Amino acid sequence: MTAPFLNPGHLQDGELELRVRKLMPANPAKAYVPAYDFGMYVGEAEVGHLNFRIADTPLLLLVGGHIGYAVNEEHRGKRYAERACRLVFPLAKQHGLQRLIITCLPNNRASYRTIENLGGKFLGIVNVPTTHEMWREDADNRRRRYQVTLT
Repeated sequence: MTAPFLNPGHLQDGELELRVRKLMPANPAKAYVPAYDFGMYVGEAEVGHLNFRIADTPLLLLVGGHIGYAVNEEHRGKRYAERACRLVFPLAKQHGLQRLIITCLPNNRASYRTIENLGGKFLGIVNVPTTHEMWREDADNRRRRYQVTLT
């Protein structure tokens, strides 16, 4: 399961810029697909990060999703996650993806609002399998699952 990495070009929306921190090759032993790891920057300040996974596996489509993001607490409320996702949509299309799965915790209102603002269609709530590395003994092991169709 390998996919060539592409030059993402200059990814910027106003003051928000995505910079590649690293390219992560597939790791078949862990069922990881190739992924881009971006830092979200405003000037030289890293305000968050975004991971974009560029292939499909059954577990990625069920609970992992193609995109994962986090915005540092002091920078929340500025739509950085939504804007960062939109910046990687053209790259996703270059990789031949026509739709993206994005998941979040059921009680993470900010995250599911972000996904809904991206046009995400709610597919339901799924359980993280107990064998998946995302499963935690003392955590909510459910995920809200969305599909974003790329136009």
